[in-house]
Amino acid sequence: MKENKLFKTLFSVLFYLFWSVFLQLPLNLFNIRLSSNMMALYEFVFTFLLLILIFMMYKQELIKEFKFNKKIKYIFINTVAIFMIMGISNMISYSILGDNVVSKVNNSGLSIIDTKNLLMIIRLLVLTPIIEELVFRKSVRTVVNNDIFFVIFSGLFLGSLYVIAQTLSFVGLISSISYILVGIYLSISYVKTNNIYINIFSRILYNLLMLVIILWSGYH
Repeated sequence: MKENKLFKTLFSVLFYLFWSVFLQLPLNLFNIRLSSNMMALYEFVFTFLLLILIFMMYKQELIKEFKFNKKIKYIFINTVAIFMIMGISNMISYSILGDNVVSKVNNSGLSIIDTKNLLMIIRLLVLTPIIEELVFRKSVRTVVNNDIFFVIFSGLFLGSLYVIAQTLSFVGLISSISYILVGIYLSISYVKTNNIYINIFSRILYNLLMLVIILWSGYH
């Protein structure tokens, strides 16, 4: 039983860390070139299938965890906490890198909205947070019972590993420190609530609020 849980965790983590490689593999093997819209559809379908796969791997545990009761308040607490962590992290990044550099990095991450591709927006703002919480928190928690080690491994180590996998530049690492800090906080939150849906809905709510803020600021 323990070996099976460990295998599922390793599979989930490694598959997600090398997600971009697996995503491009069929296209490279068959030398397929897709338009931007078709690529967005391809990535959406691929991500959705990955979500279904991970969900089925932890189906029984996820069904049992779908209980909110009084813990629903943590969704709003976490959302506020994420706003604060992101804000403070950006201030630190500004002080180290300068306004122009950090603004350029942040704007590149938000450029997805300018594409006006609904599938791409849903994938990044909704599907991706769900998968990340299932992979970095849920799957790891099934094999790591110690709270402190879980927070260090799930929040700090995997968060750092994910950031390094996305960017190898100094600017990218500094500007992405907020991801690691949020990951640590969400790992602590999962230990406290023992409900992965709290983390999932917190991240989705934060993303949607940020989307509203960005769109609203664009019209003013």
